[in-house]
Amino acid sequence: MSHHIRLKEYNCPNCNALYVPYKVDIPCPNCKKISDNISQEYLGFIDELIISLRINKLNCGRYLPDAWYTGSFTEYIQEVVFHIFDALDKNKTDTVEVFIKKYLDSIEWDKESIYRKEYIHSIFLEIYSRKNELSVSLWTKILHKLSF
Repeated sequence: MSHHIRLKEYNCPNCNALYVPYKVDIPCPNCKKISDNISQEYLGFIDELIISLRINKLNCGRYLPDAWYTGSFTEYIQEVVFHIFDALDKNKTDTVEVFIKKYLDSIEWDKESIYRKEYIHSIFLEIYSRKNELSVSLWTKILHKLSF
């Protein structure tokens, strides 16, 4: 079963851009202003995304699960990140920065959501810096298959 992250949607109080303020003092990815009224609930977003990636990799052998419903902004981010990590798995490269830039450039962004390209890039880098937390050992796979 997939792990969906459902957080109350957050809009920048300055420009109304939709984003997840996943760390303290993160600027709005659109207007670059820092909001002072960010709830603590958003600060675990990267941890939850890592959990979601691990669960999918363990259950499906890939990051994008067989069935995925995108009904919220956080689930949209999850889906894009799943696609990126699956593409990265298929295209082993030493130049992850170049790969991710090309991947995100290949997506057609409309003018209202172009800020999301850089924003999702920053989310990817946050997760990739902790990529050791994504690895699923052979023992974990075996224990997972044995659990009931």
